[in-house]
Amino acid sequence: MKPLAVFDVRPEPRKRRYFRVLVWGTLKELRAYTGVKAYAVTTYYTLTPPGADKYRSAEISFAQRYLTHGLLTHEGLHAILAWAHAVGIDLTKSFLEGIEAHEERVCDAIGRTLGEIIEQLTKEGFTIK
Repeated sequence: MKPLAVFDVRPEPRKRRYFRVLVWGTLKELRAYTGVKAYAVTTYYTLTPPGADKYRSAEISFAQRYLTHGLLTHEGLHAILAWAHAVGIDLTKSFLEGIEAHEERVCDAIGRTLGEIIEQLTKEGFTIK
């Protein structure tokens, strides 16, 4: 069992933190790999797994048939939340206290991450529904 595509995206330019994206040929393969009964899964790391790269904030898995804008956005936001935690952004505190720089940083990261995922999927010939 091998994913059809594996690539990395970075929520911020010129920074080390990144997300790994995997596209599985079938839903059965995705579920066997992740152990989760879902159409897409984001595994985020509050603690780096043994042997894993400490800069990988999350891993996002999709099944090819379920590459939709809705699932890309949903899973991308899960990854961004993990990244924000990893870089020390407390979103609740930021919004309550009006820390605009944190809000802008997170919003920029969402746009960049989704843009890179869509660009790479398109480049590799996948259709997003």
